[in-house]
Amino acid sequence: MGQAAEHWRLGCRPASPAALGVEGVGRIRAVGPGVQGISIGDRVVAHEAPLPGGSGFWAEQVLVTAAHTAPVPSGLEPVATAALPVNGLTAL
Repeated sequence: MGQAAEHWRLGCRPASPAALGVEGVGRIRAVGPGVQGISIGDRVVAHEAPLPGGSGFWAEQVLVTAAHTAPVPSGLEPVATAALPVNGLTAL
């Protein structure tokens, strides 16, 4: 791994190439046993770093912890919704 690549290493497993990103929006495809409050098909926004499994939201599917999700506000477009977690926390 070159010096520049080592500088950007985020502790992800597996190492590069890894999908980056700590916030995202999408629909729930499955829920684990005992998960309450979200259901298959729900639109959610999530913020989680690092993601379980060691990768990020620049992927078609991701695994997230249910407690790190929130319902998408009604009428909000996906791009604006996905920007809420990090930008909202920064503004706060």
